[in-house]
Amino acid sequence: MARANKGFTLIELIVVMVILGIAAAVAFPRLDAFAARRTALAAGANKVAALAMHARSGAVSSGTMRLLCIDTKTGRYWVCPRAPGRDETPSEADSEMQGRLPDGVAFETVEVTGAAPSDAQRVAVVRFSAEGWSDQAVIRLSGPEGKVKSIVVRPLYAGVEIHDSRIGPLQTPIDSQGGT
Repeated sequence: MARANKGFTLIELIVVMVILGIAAAVAFPRLDAFAARRTALAAGANKVAALAMHARSGAVSSGTMRLLCIDTKTGRYWVCPRAPGRDETPSEADSEMQGRLPDGVAFETVEVTGAAPSDAQRVAVVRFSAEGWSDQAVIRLSGPEGKVKSIVVRPLYAGVEIHDSRIGPLQTPIDSQGGT
């Protein structure tokens, strides 16, 4: 009497599981690297924005102007107090807090009201006063696969915003949203 085949044998199931395991071992590291590249731009933008907010709150709470300095060539940025009567850009050695953009992320442009374009200077400076005002600024970061994030620093107590696109020129986003 012939027996009806109603399922899989244990050997067939084990072979399928081994094949799935090998495929997963090959695919997961690539997916992890892809996810890290995608999140590097967002992480870099969040860190720069957080440091800008720290500079604003530090200036108001201490009663001393703070400077957010951005080195457009090296991807480094730092916050330091501005000493009265001192006009030169402070170095990282003077900083209270500092950071560096993740690998694969770079400062595309930094526009600050009244300042020369960041291409003409290596370090861009955004001022935060003890009274709560700051320079208007748009900081653009570029990441893998041409993605861009824009960080907008509002001048009067309005804070710092992150946008998932290229914003510019400087006056357009601030004026169009009712800023001063």
